[in-house]
Amino acid sequence: MLRRSPEEERQTEANVSELLDSESAPLVVAPSTPSTRKYVLAITILTILCLALIITLIVSSATAERSDIRGASCEFVKLTDTGPFIQGTITFRLDPGAGTHIKYELTLQDPTNELPAGTTDIELRLHEFGGQTSVKGGTYNDLILPNELGRIYNPGGRPGSCSDQTADRRVGDFDRLKMPKNQPHSPAPHNDRLMMLTGPWSVLGRSIVAYRTTKCGNPEPTAKALGYCNIVARTPSDIV
Repeated sequence: MLRRSPEEERQTEANVSELLDSESAPLVVAPSTPSTRKYVLAITILTILCLALIITLIVSSATAERSDIRGASCEFVKLTDTGPFIQGTITFRLDPGAGTHIKYELTLQDPTNELPAGTTDIELRLHEFGGQTSVKGGTYNDLILPNELGRIYNPGGRPGSCSDQTADRRVGDFDRLKMPKNQPHSPAPHNDRLMMLTGPWSVLGRSIVAYRTTKCGNPEPTAKALGYCNIVARTPSDIV
């Protein structure tokens, strides 16, 4: 077995002592200089400008998407396999300065000859929600149940009234029609300032229900729904 000389032992101890001294020595940080502070400030400002640019691009993109909306359409779906129902489409087009231009292309179908001769009173009501209702052959009471189409849309808290185009009404008191049966019916188009396609009161994504009733305000609980449609946004190329 090899033995180390006293000189080698002393050298090893000296090396260990030097190593321990170097590890326990405090870390010396170079003092901040004016040029260093300017560099850090420049980096900070550049980072803030980059973030501001990213946010601006995101907002601009969202605005561009919204500005592409020029109209909407609502295509009716029947709620019953038998009896009368509404068929057709309501079209909405932005008319700057004059509200929303509304056009109808509807037919009141009566395959079982249930309706009387002449015309039938139809109330169009805008409900709070869109989507697909599970109610078949529904009444007003059925459609306002939870998880269905919701109540008549009324963001302004107005009292119920007859459907017309006056400003002092619920948004949901949309329109009333007298429709002949089994023939196309296209009432004169009109403008409505409450049926907005943008903003907090937008009607996009909500539903219109056609009720067979003559009652102003909320339809009777048992008023028969002849169909409903969901209002879907359209781009300029889709709107005539």
